[in-house]
Amino acid sequence: MKKIHLFILTWSLINICAAQNNQVDFGILRPKIESILKQYKAVVGISVTHLETNDTFSFNNKIKFPMQSVYKFPLALAVLYQVEQGNLSLQKMVEVKKEMQAFFNWSPLKKAHPEDLIKISIEELLYYSVSWSDNLACDVLFDVMKGTKNVNSYIHQLGFKEIEIAYTETEIGRNPSLMYKNYCKPITMNAILKKFFEGKILNPTNTKYLIKLMTNTQSGLARIKGNLSPEVMVAHKTGTGSSEGLINACNDVGIINLPNENHVAISVFVMNSKENYETTERIIALISEEIFSLFNKKEKETNGKIEYGNNSNAGHYLMINGAKHYYETYGTGKPLLLIHGNLTPTRGWAPQIAYFSKKYKVYSIDCRGRGKTELGNDSLTYMQITKDMAEFIKKMKFDSVNIVGKSDGGIIGILLGIYFPEHIKKIVAFGANMEPDTNSLFPETVSEMHVERVKADKMLAIKDATQNWLLEQQRYRMMEYQPHISAQDLQKINVPVLVMSTDRDLIKEEHTFFIYKNISKANLCILPNEKHVMAKLNPDLFNSTVDKYLSEPYYGNDYRFK
Repeated sequence: MKKIHLFILTWSLINICAAQNNQVDFGILRPKIESILKQYKAVVGISVTHLETNDTFSFNNKIKFPMQSVYKFPLALAVLYQVEQGNLSLQKMVEVKKEMQAFFNWSPLKKAHPEDLIKISIEELLYYSVSWSDNLACDVLFDVMKGTKNVNSYIHQLGFKEIEIAYTETEIGRNPSLMYKNYCKPITMNAILKKFFEGKILNPTNTKYLIKLMTNTQSGLARIKGNLSPEVMVAHKTGTGSSEGLINACNDVGIINLPNENHVAISVFVMNSKENYETTERIIALISEEIFSLFNKKEKETNGKIEYGNNSNAGHYLMINGAKHYYETYGTGKPLLLIHGNLTPTRGWAPQIAYFSKKYKVYSIDCRGRGKTELGNDSLTYMQITKDMAEFIKKMKFDSVNIVGKSDGGIIGILLGIYFPEHIKKIVAFGANMEPDTNSLFPETVSEMHVERVKADKMLAIKDATQNWLLEQQRYRMMEYQPHISAQDLQKINVPVLVMSTDRDLIKEEHTFFIYKNISKANLCILPNEKHVMAKLNPDLFNSTVDKYLSEPYYGNDYRFK
């Protein structure tokens, strides 16, 4: 085995609320990716997005990677946009003089046109630049666009700021260090691919045309496509650069067609590889294979199974306080309302819905701004969501309803008990905090919320379009500055509450005890060796504990002596 070369890796899991949810557990992918990368001496960045569900994952996403010929994809976008605006025509002929040709030794364009003065259409230039990664064709197109500055400005105007197109192939050929000035972050390139695929950059005709050019890519066939079946269609663009015995860049970005007619956008950048060329390409092939296998396996597993959060047979919409809310119902019996945490809407309740729908009529609602529910015009606050839930209970005409909330949902459950106790039978509040400070939460959690909120602020300021930063800003601002629920507030609750947490939670145990001691009809449950996400990781224990509490009558303090 090769000597292990260590790099500082930034791992981030991003769960983005999706229009459709065939949620993939990227936790399975992480150890496999790390196992691959520890064998090689290279820096690798990855971004993956399921284009139908928007499930997204990124690796080493803060690093700016040199694009090399990957930038021929955004160049093609810029050229085709000018065609759509009527400023260019695909049939327009361009002259390529001998002086310009002389710099490029390898060029399929030159081989096909050996004459000293080449006359070639923009359509043919796009073909050589994208499908053959021809550097001469690329620089001619930059001339047509009157320089890299105009291409760069166009991409930035689309909302993509973490990308820079500054130098031509000729300039980089003369000074290889300039390749690092043409950079992109993996998540940014994936966001461009997503917007392009959705038809939000070019018209349908030109979108289809560019996808065809990328599907016919002749370079880098051992990368994304390397370990995939020949039948798998991939529209992609590669990029490569080396100097002084180092592979500075070995990249491949594109769109993979899944067997069920869904699609995955993937961007893999390999920088400063000390491996040989074949081995460096193999890194991308192994990553692509794992990603394809994960999604393909998930499609097979979910075939014929319920997609919680995206089940048309169980889904409904209801206008509540100016925002259209989505909810699903399952089972029969007395109502049980599930209120999710900050990150995962209805799909995150899958094990609980399957369990409790056998004895209750389960209502799982996407809170505003999450899942399929609109954000609306109001700011995202715990009190606003509480009012939404109270209105939902009113519209559903529940005589008596049990509420189970986890994390943020636990906070909402407690606020309902304080301000809207009518029709509430019992509340289960798991992993809830009453203040957003270090008296309630561990410092690492408080710091993370601040960092993520500041990041969202910055992305909004530069009008970045890689994510819904307004929603991210509101989500993390809510967690950073709210809630503020006092002991006096808790003492107003007069319905039974199970205050539930774990001894390895993000919430401090003494804070959970504080909540318990200030609710007159509270029971306490702190489970050992479990984490904040135990409802997902250990659903059997979570479900059975909650089920027992809801099924039994509330016993007061005097019960301990009977």
